[in-house]
Amino acid sequence: MVTVAIEQHFPRDQRIIDYDLAYQILPFGMRTFVWLMRPEAARDWMVRASEKAIPGIWGGMMCRKRYIAPTGRELASTPIERMVHAEKR
Repeated sequence: MVTVAIEQHFPRDQRIIDYDLAYQILPFGMRTFVWLMRPEAARDWMVRASEKAIPGIWGGMMCRKRYIAPTGRELASTPIERMVHAEKR
């Protein structure tokens, strides 16, 4: 969720995902970190560091979250017909 919150500091036309609540639901320590990433240089450094450590991670996570969001909303609006509880034996 931190990556999504940092993404909200990018200009609107450069964001992969828009989710204004991402920042608000983070714990205080993480919100402080995201707040420190507001300047463009800090955001760019964060993306570069992430990409250097694991190539494709930043865009991959954003795209994954963007794909999951509409699917989750669709599933949430579907009524539950049956619930199964399986126990491990």
